[in-house]
Amino acid sequence: MLPTSDRAFLSAFEGLELAGADFSHRSHIRYAWLVRRVAGADAARDRIERGIRAFAEAQGAAAKYHVTITEAWVRLVEAAIASDPPDERETFDAWVARHAPLLDSSRLAQHFSLDRLRSEPARIGWVEPDLASLPPRPAR
Repeated sequence: MLPTSDRAFLSAFEGLELAGADFSHRSHIRYAWLVRRVAGADAARDRIERGIRAFAEAQGAAAKYHVTITEAWVRLVEAAIASDPPDERETFDAWVARHAPLLDSSRLAQHFSLDRLRSEPARIGWVEPDLASLPPRPAR
């Protein structure tokens, strides 16, 4: 069972009640972590994509949704969960304290050149990293 504060965040986000200014990089990571905890890997990936798309649309920023960035961060969160599964009562704050590199929004620069990541193909679909591999996407 998720701690109350994490359940409230998940509910507010998916209910489109979270203010756009409150959805920082840290919030993206928190959302991915929470959804991954309550849904299996396959269901989580789809739910995360739908949730972030819906949130962007509700904020009037549908064009900001970026497929490659979302997928890359989901892979990084999944790899961290696989290496250090959270206790069922553990909060995001406690877990992410052990995974601080996830909070570095510039981390994708280790994997993607700026040109590749800023490209239109990367925004609308998955493109492979050109600098360093990411953890593989789990098989469906």
